[in-house]
Amino acid sequence: MQLQSAQFATKKISMKKLTMKVLLLVLPLAALAGCIASSAPGGSGNGVLLKAIVLSMRTDSATVSNAQYDKYFKQGAAAGVPSIIASGKFFINGYAIPASAQKLAARYPNGYLVNEVPWLYYDQKTALWKGGYKGQRAAATYDAAALAVANGIVAGLEVRLYDTDKDGYADQIAADFREGLIVSRVTRNGDKTVRVDRGDIDVANKTPNEGKLFDGPHFTATSGEIIKEANFDSAIAAGDIALFWYGTNGWVMTRAKEVNGIFVDGADHQSYNVGGVAYGDAMRFSRDNLFLSNRPGEFANAQKYFGLNNNAEGLKVSLWLAPTTDPHAQGAPVGLTSNASARVAGESNCHRKGKAGKCHRQCRRQGCASVEEVDQAGSPCAARSGHQTRCCGGGVRYVISGATRLSNLSALSYAQWKR
Repeated sequence: MQLQSAQFATKKISMKKLTMKVLLLVLPLAALAGCIASSAPGGSGNGVLLKAIVLSMRTDSATVSNAQYDKYFKQGAAAGVPSIIASGKFFINGYAIPASAQKLAARYPNGYLVNEVPWLYYDQKTALWKGGYKGQRAAATYDAAALAVANGIVAGLEVRLYDTDKDGYADQIAADFREGLIVSRVTRNGDKTVRVDRGDIDVANKTPNEGKLFDGPHFTATSGEIIKEANFDSAIAAGDIALFWYGTNGWVMTRAKEVNGIFVDGADHQSYNVGGVAYGDAMRFSRDNLFLSNRPGEFANAQKYFGLNNNAEGLKVSLWLAPTTDPHAQGAPVGLTSNASARVAGESNCHRKGKAGKCHRQCRRQGCASVEEVDQAGSPCAARSGHQTRCCGGGVRYVISGATRLSNLSALSYAQWKR
C-alpha cells in the first residue's frame, strides 16, 4: 500500500538557534466548549462512564485489555475489548476503529489515521497488517492489528469505558491521543479560524554544528494547520504548553494543566518534583512538536546542571500535565517552562552567587575553545542583564534577554553541550 507522503512524512529539522518572537495577544475569556475538554466518542457518549483510565500512571495498567479491568466487561477485558472493536464502538479522538478489514478499505483506503499518522493499514510489501502506535506492530490478521491500535494509546493519556445499554458493563470506549507543544504565537483570522505557531527559528544565524529542535512537523511556520475557533481553547496564551489532536471536526487545541512551583528535583523517565510533589513521567508520550529544551527530562537535567533546582530565591517553573476526567488523577507530564518571575533574574543570580566561572568551565569542557561575554551592542559585558554568551568553536550560542525565559535557554544550551 502506498501511503500519502504529505501526511505521513516526519520532517527532519536541522536548526538550532531559537528566536522567540512572541506576539502577546489578549484573548477573549469565552468559556471553552465541552468538546475540547474531552473527545466525545463518535458524537454520542451518552452512556454511563464506568471508568476513566489514565494508562500506565500510578495504579492503572498499560493497556485497556489488561485483566485489571475485567470487572468492567461482561466477558473480561481480553475478550471484551476486541468485541467492542468488532462492533465499531472503539473511538480514538472521535474516530471509530473500523470493525473489519472490509470497512477499513471502504472508509479509510489509505489507512486508519491518528493525528494524520497511519496506525492501521495493510502493508503490501510484507503481506502483513500494521497496527498500534504509529503502525509499529506487524500482525498476521486484521483483528490482531486492530487490537494493537486499541492497546497503542500511550502512557499518561486517557481511555474511558462507557455503558450505553445499562447492563453494568462497558460496550463503548473512547480514547485520547494528544500531543504537546509550546505556543509561541496565536493569530486569529477573520474567517473564525485560529493559527498557532510553536516557535520561530533563526535560520539565518544557524551554524553548521547546530542540530534539531523538534522531532515532529506540526504547527510550524509553514505546515499550515488551521484550527476552527470553536475547537480552540480561548484560555491559551503565548508561552503556554498546549495539547493538540485531530478530531472529527478538524484540529483541536486545549491548554495543558499547569502546576507552578519551585523545581526541587527530577529524573528523566522517572518523576519531576515541583513544589514538593513528585509527578510520575509518562513513557512514549509524544513531545515530538515540543522544543527539546522543554521536554521534562532535558529541562530537569538543565535545572540541576546549572544549580537552579531547589533555589532559595523563589524562582518558579511550570509543569504542564495532560488534563484528566478525574481531577485527582495525574495525566502525562507534557513539558516544563520557567515562570515569568524566573527570567533574567535567574542568570543574574548565577553571577551574583559566583557561579559564572563554573558555567564557563562547563562550557569549555564540552569542547568550546573559548568563551566571550558581550552585551547586545557587542561591548564587553559589565551588566549581566541582556548579555550574550558564546561558546566559540563549539557552535553553541544562546541569548539571555528580557524577552526569553532563562530556564528554557539553559536547557537548550545543556542539550547541545552534552551532545
